[in-house]
Amino acid sequence: MVLGVSVAAWKSFQQLERQPLESGLFNVWWAIGAGCCYFFAMTTGWIYWHYVLTRMGQQPRFRKSFRAFYYSQLAKYVPGKALVVIVRTASVSDRNVRPEVAAISVFVETLTWLSVAAALALLLQVHPFGLFGLLSTDWVGSSWLWPALALFVVCTVITFPPILRRLVGIVTSRRFKSVRQCVAHGINFQTWGTGWLLFLLGWCCNATSLWMVLQAIPGANPLLADWPLCLMVVTLATTIGFLSFLPGGLGVRELVMIPLLGPAIGITSAIMASIALRLVWIATELLVGGIVWLQQYLGRDAKQIP
Repeated sequence: MVLGVSVAAWKSFQQLERQPLESGLFNVWWAIGAGCCYFFAMTTGWIYWHYVLTRMGQQPRFRKSFRAFYYSQLAKYVPGKALVVIVRTASVSDRNVRPEVAAISVFVETLTWLSVAAALALLLQVHPFGLFGLLSTDWVGSSWLWPALALFVVCTVITFPPILRRLVGIVTSRRFKSVRQCVAHGINFQTWGTGWLLFLLGWCCNATSLWMVLQAIPGANPLLADWPLCLMVVTLATTIGFLSFLPGGLGVRELVMIPLLGPAIGITSAIMASIALRLVWIATELLVGGIVWLQQYLGRDAKQIP
């Protein structure tokens, strides 16, 4: 997979060198707006995760769960993806939050997030719907249909409340009976539906973030009618990137975005947009994580002052 991504990236940059670049400066204000939209998208994930914890009988503090959630965003760039669960569980656990329940809540939030992404990617590809004709059929490739369908089925089945409660009962031993009770009490159709509503909003924010990045790139000139395409691109790229199991879907997301955006805005702008979006999103995660860390660091120093 790494070799394939490297070869494809090398070919993309060769093609970029042969393409004439539109003169003009990258619009920083549009990029800042894209970062803000991405922050709001991440915030829907934090809200739902905090909500799942409370539904399962835990009492997390808002500040602590916020800090744990945004710390874990940087952990997804470590190979294996397991560090996200470890960082978030370790950061939020205390006398009011059991680590076993916290770990389960991370899986619930992550899989629900992916389930909604896969559902949107699937809906936007299925003909004759294509989001009620807003997407051009030239932009939709049937080769992307099956990965989105597979992840949608798997994530939706796992997070479906009766099945999830059953799975937790199977994988946990008798001494974790209280954990099964927390899941049985908190994971129901109300919790499930709340996640879908929040994450529909979150993915709309991500699509708007990509649309703003396109606005920032000289020569891309996206129209408002291109927003549904942006929604399909971000959901599908995230879905395929997750299936690759590479850190943060690095390289794979970009390889999905370029052929999907190319017919609409040109291959040069598509390559630039895929790189710019990655940089904007990473910069946003680093900025928020740094602010959270600084606030925690200063808070510890304040407690040491007599």
